[in-house]
Amino acid sequence: LLMALLIITGFWHAALGNQVIIEDYVHTPCCKFTLIIANHFSCTILGAVSLIAVLWLHLDWAGH
Repeated sequence: LLMALLIITGFWHAALGNQVIIEDYVHTPCCKFTLIIANHFSCTILGAVSLIAVLWLHLDWAGH
């Protein structure tokens, strides 16, 4: 449970941090919008894959 919470908060923090960097340094509105969407999409996908991996390890170890 703690590892899952760490993953969630870590990717949430990364998404917000990257969004601030994009908003500060990208000046074209179209590129800014595209990068923010890609940032949130990639952090969501990577977070979900990480949570699935933790769940997979937990279920595999529970069976032994």
